[in-house]
Amino acid sequence: MDNITRARALYGRSSACRLLGQHSQSLLDAETALWILEGNAAEPGLLGDIYTRIGHIYFDKAEYSHALLYLQKAKNLYAKIFDLDSLACVNNTLGGVYKNLGNLSQASVYYEYARQGFENNGNQGNLAMVLTNITYIQHKHGLQQLVIQSLEQACKHACDAGYRRIQTIIHLAYGEVYRDLGDYEKSLDAFEQALEFARASQETRMVCYAKAGLGETCRLADDLTRAEFRTLEALAQANVEQQSYETALFEMQMAMIDDTSGKNEQASLKLKEVYKKMLPIGDPDALARICFAAAAADFNQKKYEAAGNWLKTMLGHVEALGYDDFVVIEGSRNPLLIQHAASKTIGGRYFVTLIERIKHKNEQISSAQLPASRSPGLTQIESYAFSETCVILNRRQVDENSWRSNRAKELFFFLLTNPGKSAEEISTELWPDLPPAKSASNFHINLFRARRATSPSLIIQKNGRYYIHPETSFWYDVNEFEKLGKQISFVPADAKLYEAEKLVALYRGIFMPGFENQWVARKRYELENKYLKLLFEMVDYFAKKGDMARAAAVV
Repeated sequence: MDNITRARALYGRSSACRLLGQHSQSLLDAETALWILEGNAAEPGLLGDIYTRIGHIYFDKAEYSHALLYLQKAKNLYAKIFDLDSLACVNNTLGGVYKNLGNLSQASVYYEYARQGFENNGNQGNLAMVLTNITYIQHKHGLQQLVIQSLEQACKHACDAGYRRIQTIIHLAYGEVYRDLGDYEKSLDAFEQALEFARASQETRMVCYAKAGLGETCRLADDLTRAEFRTLEALAQANVEQQSYETALFEMQMAMIDDTSGKNEQASLKLKEVYKKMLPIGDPDALARICFAAAAADFNQKKYEAAGNWLKTMLGHVEALGYDDFVVIEGSRNPLLIQHAASKTIGGRYFVTLIERIKHKNEQISSAQLPASRSPGLTQIESYAFSETCVILNRRQVDENSWRSNRAKELFFFLLTNPGKSAEEISTELWPDLPPAKSASNFHINLFRARRATSPSLIIQKNGRYYIHPETSFWYDVNEFEKLGKQISFVPADAKLYEAEKLVALYRGIFMPGFENQWVARKRYELENKYLKLLFEMVDYFAKKGDMARAAAVV
């Protein structure tokens, strides 16, 4: 095997190892390939790819100075050989490095270079990726409505490209935005969808972030049991894969959960250790968040001087960042700390102004008019639950494989039969024997599957309750049976037989065969009783008329 072939093989294995979270082996293979190939002018493209791979690995490891070194080498090589698509990819990663270093101005420059490159090359998947990265900067500056518009653009490009990894990142971004807007149900939906995409594409790092996102949203929603469960999952995975940056982030989240749970001293100690770990990494955004969390933990222990010192340190990091929207969000949950800081004039008038910003933010959230749910674009949906469970969209049946699981299908029929139920009510009916955290997780996973099997916008959430989109024209045999059953008592006697025969024709067999949850059994019993009552009335009618043949035919 010649050197170029060996280098290609090692590079390929390095890519696979990185995808599987085996960063040490991935780095070793890439560095070996570089040692074999460096100085070989015949393969500048492959050499650029290897530089890029090493830069990516150091980026994953939060060793940003090394990442910049190798990514700049790759950038220079790609520029020399006019490989514009690869150049755009490197620019996108450089933007990510500067983003994590808190230099959003520099990150914006590189993201813009990447965006132009991908637009010129028509690379839909990577264009979706850089648009999602751009939304991060918009999000940090509190431009939430602009973020949602940008994400919709990114989502369209990602769907066109069928790129699952990018769909993961988009849904992670949606989760953060909806969380900061105070819409925790939509946030949880988005993070569960991100988790599903990450698992499907075997992106272990993204699985970590999706679980951590779920944990953080649950913390803000005061669901601390589930918050702890999800965050510990993410933390354990980050530890196993030796992701020092993510480990520190998730340890911060766990400390904040401890503080919210009343374990203030434990939280304070954890946050001090996390701050020490994050200092050499140098992410000012994370450092500022840790400082605020530590200030809150100390304040809750009446250690007012220590809390003030943490806030002063936080302000130093905020000055380096150039944004502080996260302080508004966390400050709204810690009003006494903010009022104390304002009374002590910590940071001059910073916290006095912050109180007004928090009031304004809360008013925005309470009156927020998010973009209306998009029409699912379906002209017709027919659903059958008597004798079978079948859904037909625009005259095409949704096949069994599309549902991915019977639970997703059951959830869809539950919503058809019981519109306007909350996530908790649905979870209790479909997974009655599971702990709340697990049943809630199953709900969001299967909601995602049901949407994917039908249409992403078909099932909507409004005020914490779930419905089929009102702009969809749908027909459901059970609804029709119940509607006609109510109307029949008002029908004139001479027309009642015709309506009764229509009802009997609708009831083609038991309700939802093959599904045995209690809600199904209850509905099955209810519908069967209505059907039998109707049959007895028809038999009685024909018997009184002396038409025994028709009476016998009915039963």
